[in-house]
Amino acid sequence: MISELFFPSYWLILGTQLEHSASLLDSPILFIHFLLIVVSALHLDFKFSASLGLIIALFYARFTFWSASSFPTSLNLPFLVYYVRAVPYLLCCAVAGLVASEIKKRLITSYEHLKERDNIEKLFSQQVSPEVVDALKQDFSAPMQVTIMFLDIRDFTNKVKHLWPEDVIKF
Repeated sequence: MISELFFPSYWLILGTQLEHSASLLDSPILFIHFLLIVVSALHLDFKFSASLGLIIALFYARFTFWSASSFPTSLNLPFLVYYVRAVPYLLCCAVAGLVASEIKKRLITSYEHLKERDNIEKLFSQQVSPEVVDALKQDFSAPMQVTIMFLDIRDFTNKVKHLWPEDVIKF
């Protein structure tokens, strides 16, 4: 998270120092942090997005205070507006975090569904026909009419343990 914030923040601080002006407060380049918040949703973690937005909002408020108090200002808006701009960062991080949580929840549900289908296939593929396995994979909870045959040959193991596999199949 620190590396994601470091470069754009450092770039803003360096640009302000090189210009000896607080004019970057009026620049749209400040909105690069919104892009970072949106991309933070790819971490699929609400806490990550929320903490990133909080850190960015605090950075923005601190950057506003530092650049306005350290350099000459000829800002286009009242000074309080620049502090209020930190609020959308907080709102954006909350939305990104909620989106990330929802995506994560849906991915987990999809993964569990696929895992359940694979387990059904593993359990039944050796015992039943492929058609039955396909029907089970479609809807495992649906009622189905099936016929099961159990075959037990008395002393089967003792009779076939010395036979070759081909002879067992013939038996």
